[in-house]
Amino acid sequence: MEDLQRWQGENLDMQGMFGQDYGSLETTLDRLDNWKRCVMSGRFGTGRCMSLEGRYRPPPMYDYPTLRADPDLKDGYRVESVIVGITFPKKYREMLKFAYLYPGYDFRSQCRKIGIRATTEIYESTLRMAQLMVHNRIK
Repeated sequence: MEDLQRWQGENLDMQGMFGQDYGSLETTLDRLDNWKRCVMSGRFGTGRCMSLEGRYRPPPMYDYPTLRADPDLKDGYRVESVIVGITFPKKYREMLKFAYLYPGYDFRSQCRKIGIRATTEIYESTLRMAQLMVHNRIK
């Protein structure tokens, strides 16, 4: 009985089956915040349209907070590759995009766009699930 309690106490941290450390969820949330800063900095992306539409800059709709220090682009690309990967479900990809890149949107409109019920509990649990999926896929 003591061995079982000791084993359960040792395995409460975020370690894998073979002892590798996956880090904490707070580290993943920091990495998602860095991903947001990478995308919003304008130095992160595939390019733009070469026509006149590509030069159009819409007026700012939301008062975004100023960016902190320069984002870590290498880590941002790593998180981006996890999120846009083919095995990452579209519903959770859209949830992360709305929650991190468009914080001014009402959560009800976000829920309608991804097809879930518009309640605070469902929104928060879907966002938490998306964050956990990123946490499990980043190695």
